[in-house]
Amino acid sequence: EVMEHVDPLRGPANLTRSVSITGGEPLLQVNFHKDFFPALKKANYEIYLETAGVFSDRLEELIEHIDVVAFDIKLPSSTGMDPMWEEHEKALQIAALKDAFVKIVCATDTKPAEVLKASELVAKVEPAIPLVLQPVTPFGPVKRRPTPEQMLSFHAVASRNLKDVRVIPQMHKVMGAL
Repeated sequence: EVMEHVDPLRGPANLTRSVSITGGEPLLQVNFHKDFFPALKKANYEIYLETAGVFSDRLEELIEHIDVVAFDIKLPSSTGMDPMWEEHEKALQIAALKDAFVKIVCATDTKPAEVLKASELVAKVEPAIPLVLQPVTPFGPVKRRPTPEQMLSFHAVASRNLKDVRVIPQMHKVMGAL
């Protein structure tokens, strides 16, 4: 039924080749995706999954259908939650079977030690996985973004373990699409 809404988005020239599955957390709907992903593949779509990277068992159930995994590592200083290093490592091992990259949103309270720990985790799984550092965009309760000096410091710390580290703004917010 969802495919009836997806296919018309290809346009008259069949330009749409991929579908981005994003959230909330898409892996919370694993049973739906067990049917949806094969339908997308049958229609020759590539599947781009954005995930918080904490549900390794659910990711494992779907990984055969996924082409690209955009994998978030949530830092405790940014989320106010307990660290999920073990969960991230297990899920990243599965994501690394596909084309994957890791993204970390950095806030003014982000600690260089957390960025170092995250880069060590990625390097342990697969040092060739790119790491994207994104400065948080002020919105709602977030009043400030990290300084350029902080972002350069985070980049330098992560680059100790990884060769492909990039700083990229949250483009959806820069362009006004929240």
